Amino acid sequence: DDYMTHWMAHIMVDTFVHLFLHETEERVALKHVDALTMYLVRGWMGIMTES
Repeated sequence: DDYMTHWMAHIMVDTFVHLFLHETEERVALKHVDALTMYLVRGWMGIMTES
């Protein structure tokens, strides 16, 4: 629903903003981006496939 989509968007944006503001090493940031992206994608897929 619209409410859940709204908050999922906040979570996505906040995740990356926090990472970019707090991680000083590019190599480490890229490693975290990969893990965070998989986490977010799995969350979206879980919501879309709920019955």
